[in-house]
Amino acid sequence: MRDILVLADGVVAKTFITWLEKNKIIDNKFTVVYYNDSLKNDNKNIDFIKFDPTSYVKLATLLSKKFSDIFVIMANKTDCKAVYDNIRYVDPKVHIVMYDKWGFSIDDTNLLRLDGNELLANHLFDQIPNVPVYAKNVGLGKGEIMEVLVPLGSSYSYRYIGSVQQRKFTIAALYRNSKLLLAKNNMIIKPNDTLLIIGKPKVLENVFNAIKQKGGQFPAPYGRDIYMLLDMNRSQKELYSLLQQGLYLKNKFETKLIIRTLNVSKLQFLNQLKQYACSSVELFFDYTQHTAHELIQTDLNTFNIGLVCIDQKSFEKDISYLYSLDKPIYRSGDFELSDIDNTAAIMSDEADMETISTTVFDIADKLDLGINLYDYNPEGDFKSTNFTVEHFEALANVHGRKLQVVQKSKNPILALRDQEPHFQVLPFSKNLLKSSFLKLFSTNIKDFFLTLKKHPQIFIPTKETTSY
Repeated sequence: MRDILVLADGVVAKTFITWLEKNKIIDNKFTVVYYNDSLKNDNKNIDFIKFDPTSYVKLATLLSKKFSDIFVIMANKTDCKAVYDNIRYVDPKVHIVMYDKWGFSIDDTNLLRLDGNELLANHLFDQIPNVPVYAKNVGLGKGEIMEVLVPLGSSYSYRYIGSVQQRKFTIAALYRNSKLLLAKNNMIIKPNDTLLIIGKPKVLENVFNAIKQKGGQFPAPYGRDIYMLLDMNRSQKELYSLLQQGLYLKNKFETKLIIRTLNVSKLQFLNQLKQYACSSVELFFDYTQHTAHELIQTDLNTFNIGLVCIDQKSFEKDISYLYSLDKPIYRSGDFELSDIDNTAAIMSDEADMETISTTVFDIADKLDLGINLYDYNPEGDFKSTNFTVEHFEALANVHGRKLQVVQKSKNPILALRDQEPHFQVLPFSKNLLKSSFLKLFSTNIKDFFLTLKKHPQIFIPTKETTSY
């Protein structure tokens, strides 16, 4: 047990003693010296002694008993300096914690001087909107722990924690509705959540900026780069089409394109492909017998991949594996991306629509596309989707983009097949993993997303969520 002496006077000292009373610290024994009766209370765990600590004789007598730590919390500048000097006359090495609002200049390695004005100013500064809040008295106190408020429209909002690429930082917990929730991979980050993140200070600064920016960051926070798998067992026309779509997305998203070839052949196409190699396009050729899954997994561990681009046949063949990656998947379409004018979101489950909503606007921002929200219902029941429509309208206001809501009593699949070319952003849910035979009897629109092959599609990972 450590014996701690508190030399107290003033409002701050009174508040400090109240904290000692409320928070019982059984491993410490406290002795409080006071000369203002308002500071004394009936706490049996604290020894109260009344005298003026500026009196050297009286303080020296008390200090004949050894204390491990001494707290000096005085209301008067002259008293504070006199008390400090008295302590040092008696014991030059005892550890002192001094509350200082006057700016003393004291060279003492065994003194911890807490600048009261700076502490108050720091706390006031922390209340300014859009300023990172660091844990100043926890850990190293150098900013390795930070809390960040997630604004509406952030690229982090409506993302699963497990889908956020956490390199050199960790989302440890979040605060929602005045409750602390420990982070879980299947928990969705929502606007107005406060994230508690831990990592290197410089990394946390970058994460803070990424969270606070509104839109236009895709493929973040899933990762940074675009990854393309070119299976040369496909026709040259299919390979060239996927390559051009990947290059278009790379330029629009302003990121790097990593191209991995599988089943290397087609010398003419290979020579054409090599001409694209540059600082923003990296080529990797596999001449071994590695499977596509092995190559993808190796590259995911090597690169900071945020979007996987793949052709239609490979998507349908490996859909279960692609679902397990927890990454957005781009499935190539039949149209030139430069000919497309609109991003499309197709109404499905409310939770899934929230998950993809931010990505819809991110992609629209990057590709400079309009945004259409399609709500086709054969029975004409649109009341159940009002919340989703309002959610998309709120995001449209945040991003400053025009949103067109299309609500019609039509068969959704037939209606969408007849639509002009558009860029579809869809939830990558487990429904897509069902066998084709079972889908013939389904009434869930998500079961028919794969039939819309002519439109380019990005599938956003979704999982069963944890409810709070």
